[in-house]
Amino acid sequence: MEKIDMNLVITNPYTSWSEHDELDRNQLLAHFPHSVPVATSYNEMDYVNEWLVKAVGSKGNNWESIFYYKQDYDFGYAEYFFLKKDFLITFENEIPKVYGVFFNGKKLKTNCEGKYFDVD
Repeated sequence: MEKIDMNLVITNPYTSWSEHDELDRNQLLAHFPHSVPVATSYNEMDYVNEWLVKAVGSKGNNWESIFYYKQDYDFGYAEYFFLKKDFLITFENEIPKVYGVFFNGKKLKTNCEGKYFDVD
């Protein structure tokens, strides 16, 4: 998982950002005003979703997320939204530690280009 600029999602030639996407994002920002867009894999999101419940509380009350686009087999762009700035800071500090665990037990991390790297 890697923090990215939201413009990467909106202007990416492989995505088709729409008014519907903008509306969904704005509705979430109205309730959860602090957000961070990320490039991520599904495995990393699974880990993060479990971790967030433990770290900041339940989804829907303290945080929410949108997976915008699948750019490769299991890689794409998401955005995490938080009720409090403290929750955002906690999440941003965790991002460098996030990795996915695959069926064979390998621990891998993605960068914003969807390339995987072994986790030491």
